[in-house]
Amino acid sequence: MKNTLAVILGGGEGSRLYLLTKLRAKPAVPFGANYRIADFSLSNCLNSGIKRICVPTQYESVSLSNHLERWARGKFSVDLGEFLRELSIKGERGEQEVRYKGTADAVYRNLRHFRTNYDEMLILSGDHIYNCNYTEFLDEHRRKNADLSILVTEVPDDERSGFGILEANGGNKVIGFEEKPAEPKSNLASMGIYLFNREFLEEVLRKDAEDTSSNHDFGRNIIPMLIRENAKVYSHKFSGFWKDVGTIKAFYESNMDLVSVKPKLNLYDLEHKVYNDGSSLPPSKINFDLLIGDGSIVVDANIHQSILGPGTTIGPGHDISRTIFFGSDTDLGKLCSVDSGCMITRAIIDKNVRIGKGCVIGHGGKPNYSEKGLVQGQDFDVYDGITVVAKDVNIPDGTVL
Repeated sequence: MKNTLAVILGGGEGSRLYLLTKLRAKPAVPFGANYRIADFSLSNCLNSGIKRICVPTQYESVSLSNHLERWARGKFSVDLGEFLRELSIKGERGEQEVRYKGTADAVYRNLRHFRTNYDEMLILSGDHIYNCNYTEFLDEHRRKNADLSILVTEVPDDERSGFGILEANGGNKVIGFEEKPAEPKSNLASMGIYLFNREFLEEVLRKDAEDTSSNHDFGRNIIPMLIRENAKVYSHKFSGFWKDVGTIKAFYESNMDLVSVKPKLNLYDLEHKVYNDGSSLPPSKINFDLLIGDGSIVVDANIHQSILGPGTTIGPGHDISRTIFFGSDTDLGKLCSVDSGCMITRAIIDKNVRIGKGCVIGHGGKPNYSEKGLVQGQDFDVYDGITVVAKDVNIPDGTVL
């Protein structure tokens, strides 16, 4: 795919994942012990032979920038060539007014940075979890001489109103599109993955930039406009596992799928390797229900259906279930540690958290966090029955959340 440039949008604020995005961009949120969310889109490009990638960033981008830098200089079993380039809006002209207005604006304002020796631009989201080889998608786009191709997936009836919903005819030409409709007309949802012919895209983006009534967003503005103008817009169905992990519930459930006996997302598929910033090896899996990242230590603890990110230390006498530990900032020498005798369930524990002796998290006991100096919404919060503990928090002995 020498003529394809991938653009992974990495600038979302991720407010629905707060506290996890309090100090980092959504694509930089840890996932599945060894990874960041962005690793899936990056790996899909690598596995599809796409080796020219640009990532526009903006919101709390330091963590993502550091991760991309490690990716770019990582040593993999493939020739990366000129692989990865970050495009940061930070510091161009100062403050809030320079932020991207929408997904289309993020691409438009970086056109001058993209090389011109490519035929198609593949636009991806940096906050989706899935394994996909884009080769067939690109081949069909070329066969149909499409202006725009959209990767779609079928979603359950009760989830349709949360997506951009397409209508397509027998030849897969898109004849209708509505962003998050109250009454969806089909179950075909856009995955936010768009393949444009370069010259066509540049013309469309310039036209949109001049429209003062536009939100400058692909889903809300660009796609509906192209359908109205009868452009050659086609859908391509993806049948594998795909998840937008933009909410705490979706993020938690996607992680918990990994510790099931037969996960929907296979981290051990040699045909669809998921790379991180250091290697292509997946996390260790023990007894089918425990994922463990590098450098973790577990001492005589009862742990089930949980994920331990790199540098997690679990002391003796625990009862831990259905909990995600992000681990530590290993390059800073910090550890995520849990002292003895804790009971923890249905929780997400961010990096560098120390949990003292005898703490109870997620079990519905009488809370005493205010007595311990913790503040809900700042140090921890509860979403859909899932307790989320923020980064770098020190939870005193005997705390009940």
